[in-house]
Amino acid sequence: MTMRWFSRMAKICALLLGYCSVAHGAAPTPISTSYCALINDPASFVGKRILVRAIYRYGFEIQRLDAAECCPGKKLKIWVEMELSDGKSKRLFKRFPREMGLARATFLGKFETGGPFGDGGYRYRLVVNQIDTVEAIGHPSEASQPPWEDRNCASENNPTHEGATSSLLHESGHADPPKSQ
Repeated sequence: MTMRWFSRMAKICALLLGYCSVAHGAAPTPISTSYCALINDPASFVGKRILVRAIYRYGFEIQRLDAAECCPGKKLKIWVEMELSDGKSKRLFKRFPREMGLARATFLGKFETGGPFGDGGYRYRLVVNQIDTVEAIGHPSEASQPPWEDRNCASENNPTHEGATSSLLHESGHADPPKSQ
């Protein structure tokens, strides 16, 4: 009986050690991608940790990513959930305008599918664990365009028209560079 008990305990300890090494092991290296690559081939990023530069738009019942640069191709809604895990990211997030706004930043998180996410209209989501950099923040406004947004983006209606503005620009507000840390 003692030998059987010892054998079982050894197996349990081995399982626990294996679990602990996986649970506390280093996270896999994230895949750095552009927003355009993400929306044009989302299936290749599902279940992976990604580093992506995009516009985070948030407000009443909205938390999503938008293009930070001209991005031809299909429109894809990506819900965002902030589950920040470090002090730097939390400090950067506190600088975002309260209640609603925009932030052009580089986010690190896990890209998932399945949904529905958010209000039910989102098939994809990015669970953000870290905010790597913040380039600019802004307040939504119909009257102005943020100076940090590319004004040479082609519009949906006329993709060859230079100087056309995207719908994001029409919704965007005044941009403020982030304050130094």
